[in-house]
Amino acid sequence: MVPFLHTKFMLLGEMWWHDEDALGGVADVLDFRSERLWVGSANATHRSRNSLEFGMWLDDP
Repeated sequence: MVPFLHTKFMLLGEMWWHDEDALGGVADVLDFRSERLWVGSANATHRSRNSLEFGMWLDDP
């Protein structure tokens, strides 16, 4: 049986909102600031115990 690549990504961060635009005018401003990224194949299932699993956190901006 040959293993197959099944990479997963999970992006963690902070979503924020405020009511002023860059020039001080009234606006709905919604933004997301990323903090960490998970890249890996681990999926915590019973069948995953028979495969080579890997994972790593990336937090370099």
